[in-house]
Amino acid sequence: MNHLFLDLADPDLAESDFESTGGKAVGIAMLSRAGLPVPKSVVLPVSLLVKGGAGKGRPAPQELQLFPGAVESIRQAYSYLGAKTVAVRSSADNEDRRRSSSAGRYYTALDVEGPKRVVKEVRTCLVSLARHCDDFFESGVIIQEYIEPDASGILFTRDPVGPADRIIIEAVPGPGGQPVGPSKSPERYVLDRKSFNVLDFVASKNRGSTIPTGPAGLLSGNVLKKLRRMAVRAVDTSGNGADLDIEWIVKAGRIWLVQARPIVLEPGERSPASTIGDRVRPNYRDMESLSRGLYSRIMADQLWHGPVTPMMFDLAGRAIEKEMIERPLALGLGENLKGRMLCLYYGRVFVALEPVRKVLSLLPGVLVGPELQGLFPGGIFEGHKGRFKVSKTGDPLKLAVALSKFAFSGNPLTPLGAARAFEAMPEPRVMPDPLEVTRPVQALEAIRDELEIFLSKSAWVVGWAYVLDSMFRRLLGTAWDHVCKARSSAADMEQDFVRLVSKWKQASLKEKKEAKKILFAYPDSISSPAAGPARVMREFLERHGHRALARDIFVPRLGEESGFVLDLLERWNESGHVGKKHETRLDDTKIPNLVMRQVLNPLLKLSCRLVGLREEMRRRADAYLFRMRSACLELGGQLESEGRLRDRNDVFFLTMKEAADSLNRSMDVLARERKKDYKLFATVRVPGWIMDGEPLAETWRMGQGESQMSLSGTPVSAGKSRGRARVIRSFRDLVLVEEGDVLVTQACDPSWAIVFGRCSAVVTELGGTLSHAAISAREHGLPAVAGVAGLLDYIGDGDVVFVDGFSGRVAIERKMARSL
Repeated sequence: MNHLFLDLADPDLAESDFESTGGKAVGIAMLSRAGLPVPKSVVLPVSLLVKGGAGKGRPAPQELQLFPGAVESIRQAYSYLGAKTVAVRSSADNEDRRRSSSAGRYYTALDVEGPKRVVKEVRTCLVSLARHCDDFFESGVIIQEYIEPDASGILFTRDPVGPADRIIIEAVPGPGGQPVGPSKSPERYVLDRKSFNVLDFVASKNRGSTIPTGPAGLLSGNVLKKLRRMAVRAVDTSGNGADLDIEWIVKAGRIWLVQARPIVLEPGERSPASTIGDRVRPNYRDMESLSRGLYSRIMADQLWHGPVTPMMFDLAGRAIEKEMIERPLALGLGENLKGRMLCLYYGRVFVALEPVRKVLSLLPGVLVGPELQGLFPGGIFEGHKGRFKVSKTGDPLKLAVALSKFAFSGNPLTPLGAARAFEAMPEPRVMPDPLEVTRPVQALEAIRDELEIFLSKSAWVVGWAYVLDSMFRRLLGTAWDHVCKARSSAADMEQDFVRLVSKWKQASLKEKKEAKKILFAYPDSISSPAAGPARVMREFLERHGHRALARDIFVPRLGEESGFVLDLLERWNESGHVGKKHETRLDDTKIPNLVMRQVLNPLLKLSCRLVGLREEMRRRADAYLFRMRSACLELGGQLESEGRLRDRNDVFFLTMKEAADSLNRSMDVLARERKKDYKLFATVRVPGWIMDGEPLAETWRMGQGESQMSLSGTPVSAGKSRGRARVIRSFRDLVLVEEGDVLVTQACDPSWAIVFGRCSAVVTELGGTLSHAAISAREHGLPAVAGVAGLLDYIGDGDVVFVDGFSGRVAIERKMARSL
């Protein structure tokens, strides 16, 4: 073809031809190649529409510039379809993938008529992609023939939460829109996968009907049979037999499949790398592999809840290994440790558990709570060194009194000494100085040295915070959640953001324009004169612009995510509410007697102080990471200008030594290979433990009753709440959080505190009682449960869930299909 678009039904094109046009385009092309009925569709690759070219990062929305002739190509695509009305859909690189559906994040326009309107909607779709997608130039915009349906819905080729031999179909009259929203309740059909039998039918609530014995709703038996055949055919031709959820429409008895995406299977039914087969290595090429012995990602996941780049592992990972793991453990054991304490597996950081086991086995049992024991499979360690056991528990109160005497002694390694040493450290510098900009390689080495000194002081704060938290949780139960409410820097950030939202609501269009200039020019213009909302924006960036929305230095900082900040401001400006605090009741839990409280009160205050410092540590660490990122980008820009890297961001996929060597020879091929691995690693479900390089089976805690399913985890903040689940797989999804949602995610970062005031509860797959999610939840009075194994495999966006922060139970009371 001579134009800039691809026909998704073109038989001369292979699936690989659509890989650079996003996940949705791949799914539609797969349906078309299977000979299934799909409305005529074309895709326009972003790299051929927008100036910048592949590998040039994600531009700011206001800086989008189309190539000459791009508008004409959009008009040609519309004319090529020969349809009066079309739908314009996004196709982001991270959309409709196996581990990232990105539902509701990107722009879709239905019933678009005329070339002028189509061009406008394509531009709007491009802005949506520029704000949110991970790789803008690996995405596309789909223009699809629009058919006004009699009925529409979604089809799961297998029950996502039940038996695998069933097909689930949900239907609503007319266009899909939001079939699970308040205005439309879908009809639900359950079909046997091997026969034509309808096993169950639930009528639409909004139609006021009851549950009959057979299908008597929108879809006839013939339509159901056709949908079932299409579903089986789509799975058979999907390449790897992946189960799908498919969006469909019906018009005058004829069926069209609009789009399809993989669905997440039950956790026990796939291996860690089954989603990508033999295309991925267990690690970055030439990067370190796991050694023999037992390793766990549970400890590291509270810092990095996802794959890390080689540069991050080389800089911060080595510093953490040396100062926060090796030195404290060696001191506790009285011996030097051998072998690597941190290794990579599918891009995740794993920690060697044998030295940890030795140290924990020396402690009284009351100091080794469920969270610390949970580092090991099943709470025990059965490996080459024998079964893991803790020493005799003893009397908790006597131990607490003895620990109180030790804590306030003059030893610098005591809890009080650790707190004082940390608080005496000077505030780290945030912005890089001119020398760091002109000599980035030397700057990275110097910043790493500074980080090591900082971590050496922080290690004891973190260690004692965990020990005391474990002891007081044993002594006080869930009452400890109400005592341990340490104000953190994340709360300050939330307050400042609430203030910014308030100013934004009152601002005129001119004032908003001035504020946006400061936001998009960060950090160059934060010292420029400003008033009103612009001044508040500048102050917010000065205090929090360096904060991370994720831990890897590859991820842009909050001040760099201008589109994300604007989305939050505009969305919450419309809602009229932000920053609400939630209260919980003590239920039947009571604080222990007055005598015990008087004895333990000083240690209680010190423990709360340590928990607060642990959160403060993250804020200070962000300053070092921001400077590291700035130096890396400066080095990457230098390599890009010399033609040694195609994109300055690829420098994060080299080690520090390789980046320095690339000043003399090109490392572009190696960096791009690792970047591809990084993307693949994000799709892999990695187990919690590795033994001698092989994954150990997960233990999934799941119970199912007649009307609800329940998961269990660690109760980390007391209280009970019920609400709609808002599943957050990326920080960019935070803009979707609405008032009263239950925040469901893998793990949280401190910068996510800006949405906690809108939530009714928090549930995380990773972490424990001192994870950021737990600390922020207690501060807001939110019920919270952490460490829920398999959480994101069972709870979907829109499900109604009940969270019990006393028992650690999370009940799924009603499953919902994802919005169309």
